Amino acid sequence: MNIIIDCNYIAYTCRFALSEGLTYRGNRTEIIFGFLKEILSISEHFNSDDFFFCLDSRESERKKLYPSYKANRRPDDRPQEEKELDAIAYKQFDEIRTKVLPDLGFKNIYMLEGYESDDLMAILSKQLPGPNIVVSNDKDMYQILSYCSLYSVSKKQLTTKVEFERTFKIKPEEWAEVKALAGCSGDNVEGIP
Repeated sequence: MNIIIDCNYIAYTCRFALSEGLTYRGNRTEIIFGFLKEILSISEHFNSDDFFFCLDSRESERKKLYPSYKANRRPDDRPQEEKELDAIAYKQFDEIRTKVLPDLGFKNIYMLEGYESDDLMAILSKQLPGPNIVVSNDKDMYQILSYCSLYSVSKKQLTTKVEFERTFKIKPEEWAEVKALAGCSGDNVEGIP
């Protein structure tokens, strides 16, 4: 079983869930610790260590095409303290990608300039022989449920294509149209009035 990880989702969850007290050699490590703890939990839950780690790049092609995309997430008028916490978090995100995962022997680490982890997870879920589990809380990922199941760490819930179709009365491939019509407040995308 292939486990495709939305690393940014897990790392951000850890950023807000853990205290600031974890350090190693003078560097903060709470996100790294929480990330590894979550990976171990996922491995035990699905009895698999076939991981594929996907990360967002700093730049987004979507923002170039649609400048207001996710503009609601990082207002420039945030306090300096929050901006400093972001810098600490990004440093730990980079360490996870460039040092921690490779040092643990993981080789399937994906980041592509201009793309989000969503894009990479979609490609992997279509290309890898299944079964595939995508670990993400992003409802945009419903559109790939024909190729995988979706696992939410925060809810400890697995969503399959069958459950999705029963709940929404549409096929996963139609989810992009629903989002285009309805919009997405989380991504700051307006729908049709």
